[in-house]
Amino acid sequence: MRCPKCQSDNPDTKLFCGDCGTQLTSQEDAQTSFTKTLEIDVEEPARGTIFADGLAAAYYAAGEMEKARLEYTEIISLTISRLYYGDIYAKSIYILGKIHEQQGDTAEAIEQYEKFLDLWKDADQGIPEVADAKERVAELVGK
Repeated sequence: MRCPKCQSDNPDTKLFCGDCGTQLTSQEDAQTSFTKTLEIDVEEPARGTIFADGLAAAYYAAGEMEKARLEYTEIISLTISRLYYGDIYAKSIYILGKIHEQQGDTAEAIEQYEKFLDLWKDADQGIPEVADAKERVAELVGK
């Protein structure tokens, strides 16, 4: 096998050139590798990541509560949201509470607000969503 860098001849059993150390690949290996790369199935990008937050927020701002609810539910269902986008994950739960409250589902609204408050129980003081969620739970429980 000929080294592609220094052009030295090497036995076919060698993985690296004996003269310069360059990794050796046979023409067959290179073709197989290229073909396998082309055959890899590409899946659709996962929904519910950071981009879904923008879509959900747009639905919410437009008053499309059911569409917003579905997008926020998708966000909190994905592990990646919890691991890499914790702020988006937590705020999605808070907004789901607001959506359920607007839709008249008091029990579900309380559950979402309490989940949110549990996640952010050690948050810095003065975060408006935390104060708002506490007020909303108190108001909903009092009804």
